Amino acid sequence: MNKKGFTLIEILVALALFALGALALAHMQVLSIRGGTFGKQALTATTLGEQTLEGIKNTAFNAIASNTTGVTQQGMTITWTVNTFGTTPNQYKTITVTVTWEGKSINFTTIVSQV
Repeated sequence: MNKKGFTLIEILVALALFALGALALAHMQVLSIRGGTFGKQALTATTLGEQTLEGIKNTAFNAIASNTTGVTQQGMTITWTVNTFGTTPNQYKTITVTVTWEGKSINFTTIVSQV
């Protein structure tokens, strides 16, 4: 019997193992692309949320009001709620900005005072 080559079964086993490894690498590539996409979307949402929050904070105290209908920018919906506490002159407002996209959301909260 000649033992200098590979049998058909050995070659098939090697190909099956190679295919499993290739599938694992392909799956990791898909996960990497999804993660990168989510990271880009989260960065965009964070930027929009921070810009909105800063704009609201730069508004006159008495003019700060909720916007629950939302503003759409870059495919994302930005809403904010304002709750007022205390009485003049010790009044303050909590502002919560929510950025929503594709079933995901991120929130930002701050407090502004009348003084």
